[in-house]
Formats: sequence, C-alpha cells, structure tokens
Amino acid sequence: MMGSTDEQVFIPITVAERIFQTRGVRTIYIQAAGKDAITPATNEITSKLNKIFRVSSEEQNYAYRILDQSEMLETVNETSKTLSMMLGGIAAISLLVGGIGIMNIMLVSVTERTREIGIRKALGARKRDVLSQFLIESLVLSSTGGLIGVAMGYLLSLGLGKVMNMSVKTTPGVALVAYSFSLLVGVFFGIYPANKASNLKPIDALRYE
Repeated sequence: MMGSTDEQVFIPITVAERIFQTRGVRTIYIQAAGKDAITPATNEITSKLNKIFRVSSEEQNYAYRILDQSEMLETVNETSKTLSMMLGGIAAISLLVGGIGIMNIMLVSVTERTREIGIRKALGARKRDVLSQFLIESLVLSSTGGLIGVAMGYLLSLGLGKVMNMSVKTTPGVALVAYSFSLLVGVFFGIYPANKASNLKPIDALRYE
C-alpha cells in the first residue's frame, strides 16, 4: 500500500460496515513485487475475480474494475502535457503582446527623435550606428522587463509556496532561459523601428516638424 500509516486506523470489517452503513469490501489494494510483475499480477487477479463473480471477460467491467498505477501515471502525464501546452500558449501570447509593446514604444521614440537622427546622420553617423543605437535601446527595455519578470516570478512562487504549504524550487537554468527569451523578443521586435530610423534621409529628418 502507498503512503504513510501514521494516520491510518485498522478496525474489524463488521465495525466498518456498521459505521459506513454498507456491506462488503469495495476496494482492495494489492502491491506487486516489481514493475515487471504488474501485468502478470493483473491477469491473475482478473482470472480469480472472474471465477468469484462468475462472469466472462466481456462482463467483467460491470462486476469490478482493476486500476494500476501505470494507468494513473499515464493519465497524470497526459494532463501535465495538456497543461504545459496551455501554459506555453499563454506564454507565447504574452511574449507577442510584450514584443508589440516594445515595438510601439520604439516607433514613438523614432518619431519623436527624427530631427536628432537627421543631425547625427548629417554629422557623419552611419546607418549601422543608428541601427545599433535603437537596437541597444530595445534590448535595454526588454532586458529590464525580463529582470522584473524573473524577480516577480521568484517572489510569487515563494509566496504561493508558503501560502499553500508547498516546497518550491527555482532552477537558475529555467530563469536564464526565460531571461534569454526576453532578450530575443527585444531584438526581434526592435529590428523594424531601428531599421526605420537608420533608413531616414538626413534632409527629410531635419525638415521633420
């Protein structure tokens, strides 16, 4: 049997029938000798129960039900995969929204600093200089947001762990991957505003009101 026996009470079956107002045994736990013995044990139990209940293999589902831990584990794994896909979708939407926000901020910055860009290019700034400037600004935005997000996630996990009385462990590798994704989002969504700024002609930029 699984679990600790510290909080278990063993009583006669007649007392249990009187307390729960039911007759007979509804659940029996059987422990196999090992993982490889689960299938033979299940077949043996099925054969004996069919003889006890006098049912055929087709009718056994109406008389009793046999569950093993491997089936429960498969169910848990499928549920975990579904939840992981849902969380992945939510994370992807969050990254998209955050990236669009960074791009909009950078576009506004380019618009407001059009004359500054024109002055820089008139003084000899190259296209790659302007491009790198705005890419660095986009990286600063995304990296700051990434640091804040990692810190908030760490603090919230600790808080939930204490409230729910759970052991929470934060892996540095996972935090590093999350932070790296924030940097990639900054670079990806910062390319368009940076490229727009670098392609401005000095004369048009200086005339911009």
